[in-house]
Amino acid sequence: MIQDLVVTSSVTLPVGLIEEVMRLRALDPQSRRRSTRGGWSSTTSVTKTEQFPDLEHFLQAVRADSFWFNINPPGSCNDWHTHSGFTSSGVLYLQACSGSGDIQFDVVTRETPQTFSISPTPGLLITFPSDLYHRVGKNESLEDRICLVFNSHLAQVVRVEQDYLIAH
Repeated sequence: MIQDLVVTSSVTLPVGLIEEVMRLRALDPQSRRRSTRGGWSSTTSVTKTEQFPDLEHFLQAVRADSFWFNINPPGSCNDWHTHSGFTSSGVLYLQACSGSGDIQFDVVTRETPQTFSISPTPGLLITFPSDLYHRVGKNESLEDRICLVFNSHLAQVVRVEQDYLIAH
């Protein structure tokens, strides 16, 4: 049931994007998100995407109304939350390794609560309904977990075709 709400795909990552995210954190080290515990979240208008045409195309394809970057160093996590005010949300993992913290989704049904976890890998794209409760477990690896997060008013992003997202 919950697995039907979450869509995963694989995306080719723009070259140099991780370095740009690290540069952004160095320029503005204060985190902007309430769910982040020990990590860093950028503002929503964080970079000129023209320098990354693939990223700009990606954001247009998912019709992102807002986006930001998260860096979760070892020991950090994200608390349970939703992305209210939007229809779909998504996360694109730029850097992640084993033990860097699974994303967990939670649905309470009449029968029983159901939790579903996905382990992040670089290039993994996960889209889900914005009102679906989720969190990211503690990063127990030795490297930062870095991702791009976005919100959209689209119903759902459903597949990747030739490295470009097709939104429906």
